[in-house]
Amino acid sequence: MGFGVSQVQGERVDTAPLYNHLAACQGSKTYSNLPSLNNMFLARIQVTNQQPQETFNLKYDLRALFRGNTTVRHFIMGTVDKKSPVGPERMAAKIKMSHPYGDGLMRVWGWVPALPKGAEMERDEVLTAIHAHLESNYPIECWREMNSDRDTQTKQQTDASAFLRSLLQGEDTQP
Repeated sequence: MGFGVSQVQGERVDTAPLYNHLAACQGSKTYSNLPSLNNMFLARIQVTNQQPQETFNLKYDLRALFRGNTTVRHFIMGTVDKKSPVGPERMAAKIKMSHPYGDGLMRVWGWVPALPKGAEMERDEVLTAIHAHLESNYPIECWREMNSDRDTQTKQQTDASAFLRSLLQGEDTQP
């Protein structure tokens, strides 16, 4: 369910083999309807309410951001409504979050692909709304998003390999 956060015990794991494996898997085909570094964001925020309920409060608030646009709300935050404008099947949320952990940290991550017809919003407007909500309600410790001015580490990074490398660098850059 994405509520847990794990921590490596002992020395930091060498991520070079993972990076090398992923870099070797590069292809020329893109799948816009699947998560990829091009359409994902990762964030770490500081919360004052360290109870698990904060996860559900934040999820409610993010759904409320798109209350006036059912297509966007269901597409981004999921639905079980068989009469939903995004289709008759159940759809999982594309935005996930952990419970608060440590000293009030919470992770929020997701992927925002191109929105379906009838959404009346663009992908960047959705990300801007999510970022603005987080920024106005919580201190954002880290925001990672490829090819974006919102990224707190590598603004406007368009090279997926370099962006992945920056994600794998170390604890201080991890959302």
